[in-house]
Amino acid sequence: MAIFVKWIPRMVDKSILRAAVTSILTALLVTVLCWLMLNTALPRQIGLAARYDLLIPLVVLLILNPLVLNLPGLVGQLVTPVYLMVVFSLPVSGLWASGTSEQYVLGGTIPYSDTLSYYTDALRFLEGGYVSSMSADKPFTTALYSGLLAVTHFNWLTTLVIIEVLVILAVYLAVRELQRTHGATAASIFLIILFLFERRFSGTGMTENLGLCFGLLAFVLFWRYTNPPPPGSPSSPGWLIGGFGVLALALGWRRQRRAAGEWQAIDSRALRCRRHPRAGASTPCRARPSGRCRPWAPSRAASRQSPATSSTSRRRRARTAMAVARARRWSSP
Repeated sequence: MAIFVKWIPRMVDKSILRAAVTSILTALLVTVLCWLMLNTALPRQIGLAARYDLLIPLVVLLILNPLVLNLPGLVGQLVTPVYLMVVFSLPVSGLWASGTSEQYVLGGTIPYSDTLSYYTDALRFLEGGYVSSMSADKPFTTALYSGLLAVTHFNWLTTLVIIEVLVILAVYLAVRELQRTHGATAASIFLIILFLFERRFSGTGMTENLGLCFGLLAFVLFWRYTNPPPPGSPSSPGWLIGGFGVLALALGWRRQRRAAGEWQAIDSRALRCRRHPRAGASTPCRARPSGRCRPWAPSRAASRQSPATSSTSRRRRARTAMAVARARRWSSP
C-alpha cells in the first residue's frame, strides 16, 4: 500500500492532484461553515434584509465583491468560497430564524404547496409507495430528495443545507471561470445577478435551486470549451459533450416533459462549429463545402407552416393529450 501511494504522484499529473485536493478541501470547508452558520442564532434582521431588501445587499455586494475576487493565489481560492457561503446563507438564516411564511414554505421551515408535494412524495418513494403527478413530472428531483432524506435520517433541514452547498459550489466555479476570461468586474456583476435570483428560492426546497446549480455547471463546461485555460490552446470536445449532458440534467430537474421542448432551442450546429469570442471569426465548418457557417434561419418547410401547425399549437395539443392520459390513468382502478 505504501508503494502504491508513493507512485501516485508519478502516475497522475501534479496539477490535477493539486486541483482535486483544493476542490475537496473547499467543498468540505463550505459544508462545515454553512452548517455552523445556519445553526448559529444570528439576528434575523440581517438575514431578512439579505432576502427581501434590494438597496442594502446591492451596495454591500458592490463594495465587497471586487475586494474578495481580486485576492491572489491560494488566499483567494479559500476566501472566495467562504465569502460566497456567508452571502448565500444569509437569506436562508433569515427565513429560518424569523419563521416567515412564503409561497412555498410555512413558518420558515414547513414545506408547503409544490415543496410539500416533493417532500411527501420523497417519503412515499422511500416507503415503496406511489408518487403524485406533481413529482412524476420531475423524477430526478424526487430521486435526489429521497436519497438525501435517507442519508440525513429524514432531516429536511439538513437536506436543504446540502442543496444550498451544491448551489454555492456551482456559483463559485461559474464566477471563477468568468473572472478568468473577463476580469473581476464582470464576475462581480455576474455574482450579484445570481444572488438576486437565488435568494428568492434558497431554503425552500424548490427545483429552481437544482436547475440553477446544474445550469451553472453546464455553463462552466461550455465556457471551458470556448475559452480553454491556456490561451490559444485547442479545445477538447469532452467539455462540449459534458456541457450538453449536464445541461440535459439541468433541464430535467425543472420538468421532465418540458425538457424535450426546451432542447429545441439548442442549435445542432454547435456540435460542428463555434465562434471564438476574442478572434471574432468562426472556425471552419465541416457541414458546408465553403467552410463557413451561416447564422441560423428557419427552414423553408417551417416557414410554409400554417398557424394551426405552429409550435404554440403543437405544445397546447401535446399538453392536452398528456392531461387526458393522466386523468385516465388516475381514474382507472
